Amino acid sequence: MAHRIARRPDIGVVTCAISGDIDLATVPELQKSLGSIIEAGYTSIILDLAEVDYIDSTAFSLLVWLDRQLVDAQGSVILAGANEKVQRILDMTQIVTYMSALNTSENAETALMALDRGEIESDLLWEHRFEVESSIDNLANMRQQSDEILSSLEFTDAEKFDIRISLGEALANAVRHGSGEDGEMITVAIRAFEDRVAIDVIDSGTGFSGDHCASDDLYAPSGRGIMFMNALMDSVSFAPGSDGGTVVTMEKRRGGFPATAVEKTDKILGRNSYDG
Repeated sequence: MAHRIARRPDIGVVTCAISGDIDLATVPELQKSLGSIIEAGYTSIILDLAEVDYIDSTAFSLLVWLDRQLVDAQGSVILAGANEKVQRILDMTQIVTYMSALNTSENAETALMALDRGEIESDLLWEHRFEVESSIDNLANMRQQSDEILSSLEFTDAEKFDIRISLGEALANAVRHGSGEDGEMITVAIRAFEDRVAIDVIDSGTGFSGDHCASDDLYAPSGRGIMFMNALMDSVSFAPGSDGGTVVTMEKRRGGFPATAVEKTDKILGRNSYDG
């Protein structure tokens, strides 16, 4: 077993990427490293399990110890990227359910982005990610895949339509401004929480700031899509991707006071409803 430590002191997060087996022989060394991290003041730890092939009961003792170390400090341990076999053992023990500080994530990158944005992982219900080759011809397919993933969430029809429109605009921008070359991919990551859904659209292009065009033309090909997203979603943000390109993150909360069609149009056009 080997492990690599990557620190993000700007947000107080440490990623520990583990490879090999977590067992009686390897846990003492790993616990010593994690203890040093906690003593240094880090209370958010991502355990990247993508390269872990085997865990035994000693690994669960380590997780219980981590939970006890961090729960009083309101910290968290995110188990990220576990393969199907390791995840099966985690699910069977229900350790994440019973340990207050433990959470899971599909991969370390998603966990780090969530912590960087200050998302509360404890109310995460599930997350799903898929990749599609960047092409105008694939836009409808990407929207359809996203619709199927989101169909189980308890949003109103109007809220679902808002999400669909906003996601469609984000995907179109990813094709237009981001992953425009043949073979490049667009990633969609959807995370469902108790009270909201968060969607990342990740391209691999040269980057896009999200600044919208100042044109008065509602149907201008660049810019108005961003205004639609801002109008229909509760929050929209743009950030550079870890490997280039842009990460667009949108959130929609359930049960918010529904805006009228006039209010939404005013928000899109950037005018006051009382201006007439």
